[in-house]
Amino acid sequence: MKSSTRIAVLIAGLLSGLLLALAPATAQVLYGTVVGTVTDPTGAAIPKASVTVVNTATGLSR
Repeated sequence: MKSSTRIAVLIAGLLSGLLLALAPATAQVLYGTVVGTVTDPTGAAIPKASVTVVNTATGLSR
């Protein structure tokens, strides 16, 4: 195999490996949506209620 062909195959292999390694990272989501209704113990909706979501692992709240 010629030297230039080996280099081309090596580069193609490295790029393919890099793309495969980065593919799972693209599945991560930065933002999401929480949808639902806040109710009191009787089941009545609470108007203008606010909800804080807390990540128990990091303590980050939104």
